[in-house]
Amino acid sequence: MRASKYLGLRCLVLGICLFEAPWAAAGPVNTPGRAPFALAEANGDMLTWGDLKGVLYWLDDSNGERAAAIQLGRDSQLVEAYTGGLANRERLTRDAPLAIVCSNNQSAVFWPVRTPESPSGRWDILPRKDFVGVLRCSMTANGHYGRLAGGRLEVNGQKELTLPAGSSWREMIAVGDRFLLTDGRGAGVWLKSSDWTFSAVFRSSLLRLEESSYVVGRDFGLLRVDGLGTVFAAVQGDLLGPVQRLPAQPCDDGVRCGGSLAADGSWLVSGYWGHFLGKGTEAKRLNLPISVVEGHPVAIAHQSLEGRFVYLGGDDGDRGLLRNLMNWQDTTGVSPGERWIVWMRDDMRDGQAPLLMVPLSRPQEAWRQHQAQLAVRIWEGPLPEPIPTHWVTWEREQRFDATTPELASEGAGAWWRESLGIEAAHRLPAEAGVEPRLVHATVIDSGMDAKHPWLQQLRFRQEGEIPGNGRDDDGNGYSDDEWGYDFVDEDAWPDDAFGHGTHVAGLMMGQAPGDLGGAVAPNIRVTVIRALDRAGKSNSIDLLRALVYSAESGARLVNCSWGGGADTQALRDGFALLRARDIQVISSAGNDRLNNDQSAQVPKKYPGVVSVAAYDKAGRRADFSNFGRQSVAFATPGVDIESTIMGQGFGLKSGTSMAAPLLTAAWAYIYGILESQRPGQTQAALHQDVYAILCQTALRSGWDQQTSCGRLQLEKAVARALQSP
Repeated sequence: MRASKYLGLRCLVLGICLFEAPWAAAGPVNTPGRAPFALAEANGDMLTWGDLKGVLYWLDDSNGERAAAIQLGRDSQLVEAYTGGLANRERLTRDAPLAIVCSNNQSAVFWPVRTPESPSGRWDILPRKDFVGVLRCSMTANGHYGRLAGGRLEVNGQKELTLPAGSSWREMIAVGDRFLLTDGRGAGVWLKSSDWTFSAVFRSSLLRLEESSYVVGRDFGLLRVDGLGTVFAAVQGDLLGPVQRLPAQPCDDGVRCGGSLAADGSWLVSGYWGHFLGKGTEAKRLNLPISVVEGHPVAIAHQSLEGRFVYLGGDDGDRGLLRNLMNWQDTTGVSPGERWIVWMRDDMRDGQAPLLMVPLSRPQEAWRQHQAQLAVRIWEGPLPEPIPTHWVTWEREQRFDATTPELASEGAGAWWRESLGIEAAHRLPAEAGVEPRLVHATVIDSGMDAKHPWLQQLRFRQEGEIPGNGRDDDGNGYSDDEWGYDFVDEDAWPDDAFGHGTHVAGLMMGQAPGDLGGAVAPNIRVTVIRALDRAGKSNSIDLLRALVYSAESGARLVNCSWGGGADTQALRDGFALLRARDIQVISSAGNDRLNNDQSAQVPKKYPGVVSVAAYDKAGRRADFSNFGRQSVAFATPGVDIESTIMGQGFGLKSGTSMAAPLLTAAWAYIYGILESQRPGQTQAALHQDVYAILCQTALRSGWDQQTSCGRLQLEKAVARALQSP
């Protein structure tokens, strides 16, 4: 579907709202739909997420919503390298800036000068000059700021300093009123903001940084968090004290975490495995949802052990919430009706069977003693207090969204059949005397118009299930699910109330009249699973259950024409389960004109998922379609595509949501041809061969920079499959 993406709240608590301009001036802190951010420090770090960067601060205790924000590196400039800093307002002179942010070679400073035009202050874009490489920026407590890149260091936007020789200085960290420069290999040097002189070079094990390391400084010490754990070292003059390991390891190897170090000595770290608040060697895990974008820290920051902090990127999308951590008690206030996904060690605790048994896709070091699979269950309502000891981790359900489908107003919709060579593709197996084997696939979407006459012949029927008797005849845990299941309304009739699923299903299984012709793959049999509601929205719990249902159904293929939303442990494990069962997932590439190599999204980012771009009638990539030389495998038709619609008719839609089911059907057709010729070959080997054939026969000309394989050519793929031994 066109413009299918994650829905963030448009206007949040404390006046936190969305803005659209590529460079935004001051105003309420914005939380864009794709990338939240936060900073709530008097002097400290800045946490980032995705392609945007921002700062949040309070002017005074009586007016908490006053804030400022800026976004850098929008769309085509998606990178991970964001740095910045925030001064201590108590140490600032009247004319000093408050914050600096950098992205690539772009940078800006924030001045807390309130005017009618900029009631919260203003952002000034700094000149790019001739810096080589990605800028690293930071700001001291007294408002001095620096930019470091390619062996050049500039302070306060005008003074350039000569760096000490002997090291390639790559990071700059504000520590009180000084900067600490490090080469990441253990060498460090101090830069005093009082006279801009350097100290002698020294060495510390704390400064040996991984690519994913996140370091934040205070006058009294430095905190580093990465895949090796959380460590702290006190600042002792121009040296760093002994490195002290803290009891929190929120990061996985190679996945960057976020950290914060407050003036009272408390620390907060957050990442792949959760959020931990502590002081010294004491720590408490916060019962907040785990919500991480690959390669970026969770957006979370704090002011003190018992003060307020901001958490962005939670259960309902991009949320900005103030918390009070008095006595380290989390005040999330979970209301009845909310649901949590829980991983636990004992699958039969309380006599309840698990939703599924999966090994965590990326086990934490401390959990390696539990090599057995963990049970995953759904917890309804408020979390128990205290958390049961057999619970390993948990996350609140995440929200997903699909926007309203677009209907094309004119133009023939059957052009894609000729483009793919479907008629010849159907003729070739018959001429060769090969009958493709039946292939079972599932489609996870908004359901299907169950009365549509052209969506009946190729439906998959669950053997052993007797519909309408209210019993689970086949013992799969669901009653009456002869044709599929509805995880939205919790029944066995996945009727479409949105329209998207009916159109997608028609491209997989529609036997249409006239020039629309028969299905792409007459050998496909489709189970329809409804996980998107009447508004095109879903959540991670329903999607996880749909993935598990697909795995247990014996399907060979799963079509996912949806995307965006939070990267959660639940979905990671759900897709890992499909991969472990050798079930191939086909996903739409997305409709944001983005390079997915730089901006990976759910679910196409997960290992083994094949992503599909869309092309138009002229054979060019559709103007809305995402692309990616490594992350997007194929391109199939996706503009003005005619298929079944609700009300038992036909209509045109555009989007990579249309491109994905065409590849799914083509995959099923080649799979069935190969299986008929190689009855003893394993499912995994067949999928590998299908991919190889589709890729080898794809049109590469004009697509080598946009996909890994090229534009699908079904007729040539069928011919190659029939020649394959």
